[in-house]
Amino acid sequence: LIENHGMSRVMATATSGTAAWLIGIGCLLSLNVWSGATLWDMTIFDLVEGVTANILLPLGGLLIAIFVGWKMSRASTEDELAIGEGTAYLAWRTILRYVAPVFVLVIFLSTVGFLDFG
Repeated sequence: LIENHGMSRVMATATSGTAAWLIGIGCLLSLNVWSGATLWDMTIFDLVEGVTANILLPLGGLLIAIFVGWKMSRASTEDELAIGEGTAYLAWRTILRYVAPVFVLVIFLSTVGFLDFG
């Protein structure tokens, strides 16, 4: 908000805090007073939980695996892991680059309904 919309730090904090508070109040009220209010047959809580667990978490995992596996320098990842340059590091890097993105993508596609294993 500060960089993209030119807001002051105080205004950006107030805007973000208000948005988080409103979403939280909506989730809280959807468990009792607003339990009959639905969108796509889901309460506000179910909608927020579904988007977070089924879309944002797998997508975030996929993007982190791609970034760390392909964009971060080898020296940076070796330094962060502190496991040296041996077989363990090479196995980790190979899994992170080739195996993890495929599995995370399969999980993501199955949760949003593009793949059905049943």
